[in-house]
Amino acid sequence: MVDAGTPISYEALEVHTPVLTTSGAEIGTVAHVLADEHLDVFDGIVVKTHHGIRFVDRDQISTITTAAAISRWGF
Repeated sequence: MVDAGTPISYEALEVHTPVLTTSGAEIGTVAHVLADEHLDVFDGIVVKTHHGIRFVDRDQISTITTAAAISRWGF
């Protein structure tokens, strides 16, 4: 697991935050957080990569921290 800061809520995740694999490789940056704020349900993140925009489902996000979002899935 990557040591990437203090855990935070998806609500505090900021655009341009690095998105890393569990081994520490950067796969892109956060472009948008998808959630239903009225139901307080996190759906996932849209990631800007060198290959274009990609969606990472909430089930594939292992940790969200002050420094990065950690994904179990690579592109």
